[in-house]
Amino acid sequence: MTVADLLDTLRITKQSLARVLKQLIDSGYIHQVAGPEDRRQRKLYTTKEGKTLARALAEPQSWRIAEAMEKTGPGARELVKRFLAGMKNADDN
Repeated sequence: MTVADLLDTLRITKQSLARVLKQLIDSGYIHQVAGPEDRRQRKLYTTKEGKTLARALAEPQSWRIAEAMEKTGPGARELVKRFLAGMKNADDN
């Protein structure tokens, strides 16, 4: 993913991203490489440590979601999907 793509996805300013991204790079979770055609472009890759961190952060929430979905009644999964789709910004399509 490029820095520009990440900024577009997160919808934050370059300044807001810069400090956090620097910490992730300095901590060894993200590896940054200059683009092959345009050296100003920065491509971001997760390192092995970054992937491990991402899984560790996502797992508790994934379990909570799975448990909540188990407790819902018939048709709830479709309702949740429609709700989440409705929460997206119109220009996210």
